Amino acid sequence: MTDIDPSPHPVAAPGCPAHPDAVPLAGLEYQQTPSELYRGLRAEHGAVAPVLLDGGIPAWLVLGYPEVSYVTSHDELFARDSRRWNQWGSIPPDWPLLPYV
Repeated sequence: MTDIDPSPHPVAAPGCPAHPDAVPLAGLEYQQTPSELYRGLRAEHGAVAPVLLDGGIPAWLVLGYPEVSYVTSHDELFARDSRRWNQWGSIPPDWPLLPYV
């Protein structure tokens, strides 16, 4: 198997102009009322919303069924190989979401 050397990319800080509407998927609001948060994301952004993972890592959350179906059926556009993720340079070794990536 060939190892892919991920290039480091800066992390977008909350409030960053590159991701002005990104919503954190951590914290009290997410823990207490995730369904309300998802409903709000869908109302504001539609089927694909900009979010911030733990540590301020920018990501896209796909909320619509047709969009999830499209993403999961087009390997040539959406890689399943997590080694190709462009945020690896921003991920610390103790990142709490590491087991899920």
